[in-house]
Amino acid sequence: MELPTSVAPFILRGVSVLGINSVYVPKPARIEAWSHLARELDRDKLATITTTSASTTSFRPRAISPRARCAAGWW
Repeated sequence: MELPTSVAPFILRGVSVLGINSVYVPKPARIEAWSHLARELDRDKLATITTTSASTTSFRPRAISPRARCAAGWW
């Protein structure tokens, strides 16, 4: 499944977009990694380096017609 998007809006706002590509890692290894992170992560330290902001728009999922999906290259 493709998601044609960009991280540019985040970068322009000074947001660090961090992640690990674990798509090809077996699920048991991913579960163990997340479990380890949940045990070891100091949530107080995490709170000092992160912020949460309210969305300025509300997200409303809507149905997308097959014709629109095809035109957008989603097939």
